[in-house]
Amino acid sequence: MTTRLIAAVLVTDPDSGRLLTLRRSCHLDFAPGEWDVPSGKGEPREPITATAVRELKEETGVVAAEADLRLVHVVHGSWGAEVPGMFMALVFHTDQWSGTPLNAEPHKHDTIAKGSCANGDGVLDPWRAAGSWPGSLPLF
Repeated sequence: MTTRLIAAVLVTDPDSGRLLTLRRSCHLDFAPGEWDVPSGKGEPREPITATAVRELKEETGVVAAEADLRLVHVVHGSWGAEVPGMFMALVFHTDQWSGTPLNAEPHKHDTIAKGSCANGDGVLDPWRAAGSWPGSLPLF
């Protein structure tokens, strides 16, 4: 059984603490209409930090250095009956980045936003309510 390696990046604004999020397009098979953070599958022999940096730039135009990523969470699980196999997602955080965030993949995402658990906009409230927010990353 194959395990697919995935990188996800929590990108926060160092001044406001707001988190960069994307809403997945409604036509997608996996999690249509759901809010997500920049993420994607690793290429063969690609270091996972390189995957994180590549996916972040491809999806949002934001540039971050591998050295500025901090591992904050690991998720391991099964895709389900429809897609056999396992996945392991490594979740990184950075507040050191450059560029102007944009929806660089409009065929995959319909909205880009900056959200915060503290201001009540609801984007991340399910994570907070479930208590699954990475413990090493403070809530804003």
